[in-house]
Amino acid sequence: MEHIAIIGAGAMGCLFAGLLAEAGRRVTLLTKRPEEAEHLRREGLRLEGLGGSRRVTVAATANPQDVQEADLVLLAVKAYDTQTAVQTVAAWLKEQAVVLTLQNGLGNVETVSAFVGAERTLGGVTAHGATRLGVGHVRHAGRGETVIGEARGGLTSRVEHLADLFTAAGIETRAVEDIRPVLWGKLLVNVGINALAAVLQWRNGQLIEHPATERVLEAAVTEAVQVAQAEGLSFTAAEAVAKVKSVCKATAQNLNSMLQDLQRGRQTEVDYLNGAIVAEGEKLGVPTPINWTLTQLVKALEP
Repeated sequence: MEHIAIIGAGAMGCLFAGLLAEAGRRVTLLTKRPEEAEHLRREGLRLEGLGGSRRVTVAATANPQDVQEADLVLLAVKAYDTQTAVQTVAAWLKEQAVVLTLQNGLGNVETVSAFVGAERTLGGVTAHGATRLGVGHVRHAGRGETVIGEARGGLTSRVEHLADLFTAAGIETRAVEDIRPVLWGKLLVNVGINALAAVLQWRNGQLIEHPATERVLEAAVTEAVQVAQAEGLSFTAAEAVAKVKSVCKATAQNLNSMLQDLQRGRQTEVDYLNGAIVAEGEKLGVPTPINWTLTQLVKALEP
């Protein structure tokens, strides 16, 4: 995977582009705004936080044709932009190129697969934390494991190679045989934290400092676990709630991405997080009133 194209110049897209470019990988950052691409070409990426402050030179473009030689396409756009992003580049990709989504929420792997085929689709999650401070300017606030796998399942040489490539760039990555429980595990964390903290405009750690909000967190996660169990996954509410609370402690000072979106007057990904739990619950006959309420409250705060 000699040429890596990253779609989306937000916090995570710029972070991964910077780390991979620093490691000597050929990276092209694709944004939909020509003026943003020009700024990135002229000024490069500005990374701060973990690893110190530095600038990283990276190729950037607003022309999807420029990714036609990419071996790997990494999707780093919001979940509601997944279909548009994949449609934009699908026609230009060479036949052997693969697409990796590390996005939040449910449905991204399926959307990518619909356009490029499951055999060319990889899914995953990352625990890296990053905040966009400006065009191409990112604070790397937290480092954690990245986990990737084939959309069709199975531990392949290409996904193991990609895990090694990322790890060599300082993005510690593990390849797994079945990515589905991993995606749901990340979803359960987001369901417990993002919407509740966004509505209250609180940092993550505050959610478990107050008994009332801690109970809402527990209820939202428990509902989501019940949906996951109906999907055939083997989560337990006690373990999932404990995990979410541990993340609250570990990221106590963080403003989650959904809250940041609201503060910037942007659409959120709530439909792909708490809203996805509601939608799956309706299909499976699992009641999800807490997640429904959180979804509606976040949507009421959206522009």
